[in-house]
Amino acid sequence: MRIAFICGRLGPGADGVGDYVRLLSGRLAARGHSVIALALRDAEAAPETGPAGERFLRYADTAATPAAARAALAAFAPDWVSLQWVPYAWHPRGLPWFAGARLAAIAPATARRHLMAHELWVGENDSAPALDRLLWCPLQRLLTRRLLTTWRPALVHTSIPVYAALLARLGIEVGLLPLPGNLPSPGPEDFDWAEVWLRTQGLAEDPPAALAAVFGTLHPEWEPDDALLAWSAHERAAGRQPALLALGRIGRGGESRLARLRTAVPGLAIHSTGELPAGRLAALLARASFALATSPLSLIGKSGAAAAARDLGLPVLVTRDDWRSRSAPMPAAPDDPLIMLWPAAGALDWSAFLARRRAPVYSTPALTLSFLTALTAA
Repeated sequence: MRIAFICGRLGPGADGVGDYVRLLSGRLAARGHSVIALALRDAEAAPETGPAGERFLRYADTAATPAAARAALAAFAPDWVSLQWVPYAWHPRGLPWFAGARLAAIAPATARRHLMAHELWVGENDSAPALDRLLWCPLQRLLTRRLLTTWRPALVHTSIPVYAALLARLGIEVGLLPLPGNLPSPGPEDFDWAEVWLRTQGLAEDPPAALAAVFGTLHPEWEPDDALLAWSAHERAAGRQPALLALGRIGRGGESRLARLRTAVPGLAIHSTGELPAGRLAALLARASFALATSPLSLIGKSGAAAAARDLGLPVLVTRDDWRSRSAPMPAAPDDPLIMLWPAAGALDWSAFLARRRAPVYSTPALTLSFLTALTAA
């Protein structure tokens, strides 16, 4: 099969959707499919060939880009063109009114079209700011209708059940493609490096510290204080020193959030790694007893960080349940033994929760097979 992807950016590590496209493209190419991925609003123009023969074409946002992209797709002659949709990739305020028509004009008429809706519209949740609810939400929802009309996808996917329910209210039949973990399997050198790093931080003494981990951006709404207080008490009662690893890029305001945690959870050692190679991050995450999710429960399927922890077999503690759709019924909570919502009563059997850990099972092969199966059946 010949498969083309279109997204906003493809620079490694520069964009979550771009990293998703890179991962999926490589897996598809490794299975013998011909794959090309085009980024139409990248920071720089740079062609690249991946290790399995997948091709990446990155275009800066210029007047010449549509013609160049159209010619590249025509020469490739894809069976499918997959648009990886995030409204903010195409307009700074998430209102690219004419993106659907312009993107449709780039795709060859002979190719079938796929849409992966990574994001829909803001202001859908009950607690959203009034401006999001009253202005941006209806405008972006209307834009999504326009996109579906002009792109005319033969197949539509999204990553979480609540987004599928919202699209169903627009009359769209939608399949689910859960996001894979955004970290690779760590290698021996990664584990060796992690052991040295833990020793330099004083976390590998005898006995070693008990480790919890949080990976990626620390959202301002994330409030794990009570959960970390309870876990710290559990570990100290067992004679272990608790420590929290904040892995990777924690975002603007992340350090101030960690500073508040140091005050709120006395005796909890907190270590921030900063940006590291993905294999090293995976090796450190693998050393933790469990991971904390910063996303709310209903959106947990959109979190590549939570998926990375699950790939490594870690239990994931979710401390937020504050996202409710205003216009669609909320699906049931994820049926996953590794996902646990911090109980409102604050009583958790920590030994039983930590015992949920299992051997690593990586999600990317299953995603690739599900994607191919859906294309073949459509």
